[in-house]
Amino acid sequence: MKDASSGESLPGATVGLLELKKGVNANNYGFYSISVPKGNYQVKVSYLG
Repeated sequence: MKDASSGESLPGATVGLLELKKGVNANNYGFYSISVPKGNYQVKVSYLG
C-alpha cells in the first residue's frame, strides 16, 4: 500500500472489509493479502503516521 500523493509505502496500514468484519495489516513494505469469497465489499483503509 502506498500513499497516493508521495508514493511512500505505508507499513502497518489496516485494510478491512466491513461486511465480513475481516481485516489485515500491511507488512513493513506496505504489502498485504486478504482472501475473501467472490462479491462486492466496502473496503476501509486506515493509517496512523
